[in-house]
Amino acid sequence: MASNAASLALTASRTHHGETGSQYPLPFPVTREPVNDWLGGLFNRRNRARTVAMLVEAQNHDDGNLRREMLRAKINAAETKLERHRTAIEAGVDPMALVEAMNTAQAEKAIAASELEQIPQTVALTAAQVEKLVDSFGDMAAILNAGNLDEKIALYTAMNVQISYDHQRQIARVSANPCVVSTGVRRGT
Repeated sequence: MASNAASLALTASRTHHGETGSQYPLPFPVTREPVNDWLGGLFNRRNRARTVAMLVEAQNHDDGNLRREMLRAKINAAETKLERHRTAIEAGVDPMALVEAMNTAQAEKAIAASELEQIPQTVALTAAQVEKLVDSFGDMAAILNAGNLDEKIALYTAMNVQISYDHQRQIARVSANPCVVSTGVRRGT
């Protein structure tokens, strides 16, 4: 782990003219206070219920589901091509004329099916599970305001904090996704 604030790895994706560039660390003293205020504010008593509800709702927009639908459509399209070729053969078309087209359709189907199997199944958390996950992080405000650097790094990591920096506009966009973690950070009591 890092030994001083200057080396804290809040890594940003530098954007220049709409293109994502290289990864580099943002200076932690510059980003620390706004990031800590934002992150702590999300889970304070006043905002916690709304933040939890937003996290639960966000799970309904899983990119994996869209990818699954696209792959199923590819599989169906390949099956349709294969059926069309079989029908053509039954109607008297020379099977040798369709070998390459059928092999291509079969390969497309196999690739899409393999990719479909590789997409991990996501399990949506209930509001109670998200609450429990948030509780597992401990007192975020205390960690962010007074915790040692290792505790802060562990919290940022557990919260999957990411920063995208637009160099041209000098704007840092910060995101956090605590629902992707399975372990938490706890400050000693």
